[in-house]
Amino acid sequence: MSRLYRLKSDHVPHARDEALKPLATGRRVELGRVALIKADANTNVDPSRPLTVVRPPEPAVIQKALALYQEALRRPSLTALCLDLSGSMQGHGEQQLLDAMRFLLTPARTREVLVQWSKQDQILVLPFSDHVLWTAAASGDDSQQAGLLSRALELHAGGGTDFYTCGAQALAAMKPALDAGQHLPAIVIMTDGKSQGTMSTFESAWRADGRRVPVFGVTFGDDADRSQLDNLARLTGGRVFDGTKSLAEAFRAVRGYN
Repeated sequence: MSRLYRLKSDHVPHARDEALKPLATGRRVELGRVALIKADANTNVDPSRPLTVVRPPEPAVIQKALALYQEALRRPSLTALCLDLSGSMQGHGEQQLLDAMRFLLTPARTREVLVQWSKQDQILVLPFSDHVLWTAAASGDDSQQAGLLSRALELHAGGGTDFYTCGAQALAAMKPALDAGQHLPAIVIMTDGKSQGTMSTFESAWRADGRRVPVFGVTFGDDADRSQLDNLARLTGGRVFDGTKSLAEAFRAVRGYN
């Protein structure tokens, strides 16, 4: 027992010396047990100088700065919205889709969550069933958004589904702006995710002239199937979102890409 005690005692000074080594560096030691580090002009460190606390801006100022970026400093976007008005969207899915358009094309609402359009943005709306019903284009100007919304709210679901053809026609409609190279593009397919068309219809058009355009899916309806949208997202570098949970989150992510 005494020999063991001596071994422990012999090691105490060494252990104490090791424990005191951090004192010279100022790392994780009790206050008052270490001297202040020296001032260093190269790093602007001076422990003897009082710390000046800078007050953060008021929330309204921060909000104004973020809105300024969205509306004036961000590179303008070119976004095609493919709206599924097929028979499978009747009822709940159709209502969710139209509610989404009310949100996206009402500036007062999009500004609240910083996904608003700027006047330099270009918006294409292509409602579809088994074919594209019509194509409308507008800028992000408030009055032009109102015009797009008015047309969208007249839509009613019915017929088959082919969002691949809608995507291909969206690429064709986007081509003049894509060639100019001033806008960052995206296609957003808003659907319950069940297309009767073939992916090759879109893929051939995308590989020929649209490799810069990511495709995002936003699902609606009670029985949404995202498998086909996932394939489009993997091909083009986009993503798929559940539009019934947080539309603002989905479009914040979409706008984050462009």
